[in-house]
Amino acid sequence: MPEIHDISPDILLPLIGTPRCPVLIDIRLPEDVAADATRLPGALMWDHRDPAGLAARLGGRASVVICHKGLKLSQGVAAWLRSDGAAAHYLQGGAVAWRALPHAPRIAIAALPQAGPEGRCLWVTTTACTPELLAAAWLLRRFIEPEARLLFVAPDQIAAVAGRFGATALPPFAELLRMTGLDARPLPMLQDTLTQPGARAVLDGLRLGHATPEALLNAALPVLDALYLWSGAQTAGHAAGGRAHG
Repeated sequence: MPEIHDISPDILLPLIGTPRCPVLIDIRLPEDVAADATRLPGALMWDHRDPAGLAARLGGRASVVICHKGLKLSQGVAAWLRSDGAAAHYLQGGAVAWRALPHAPRIAIAALPQAGPEGRCLWVTTTACTPELLAAAWLLRRFIEPEARLLFVAPDQIAAVAGRFGATALPPFAELLRMTGLDARPLPMLQDTLTQPGARAVLDGLRLGHATPEALLNAALPVLDALYLWSGAQTAGHAAGGRAHG
């Protein structure tokens, strides 16, 4: 019987990659991570022995806590967060149930850079905000690490800045998909959509009136969110059509 404070994988799945997704907290033990070195998209890895530090990091934001099977670790940490007044749930069945859910996306942990001193990864890219760059930055924000710090620098300084500050150069959208092993079903269709003249024209047009790359990215995020949701609807429609003709 479902608990009032749990969330099932099938309910969480459509929230992944959208602005409505709560903060995902992966508190699995090291041995469980070693046995399955993937995590949910955008999940923050955290030590279950530090719930107070986690509460400070969340700052009251809604969250879903994930352990191996959705038992004592995630239920305990979620309860701790709720005792501080935060909206916290635990993932029913944990990472095991997520892994068993068809089409549930995961990210290869080894493909991600190490977090910096402030607890988030550092990426660097060019100030030349092309549609390809905006799409890659959207993928980083929505699926890989929502709290990542992204530095915009002159194109000829990307490698130098990455080396000096221990940052990772942000690759193109398709390469970022391949690198992380992301397999969320709408993402390939979104990738195709971004090559179409209409989508490119909209993203190019956003550059008018935005003085900084950071402002441009903030303006582009909801546009790419909408394109992702549209791609999801198209993907679902194609799957339903295939079953109808099967």
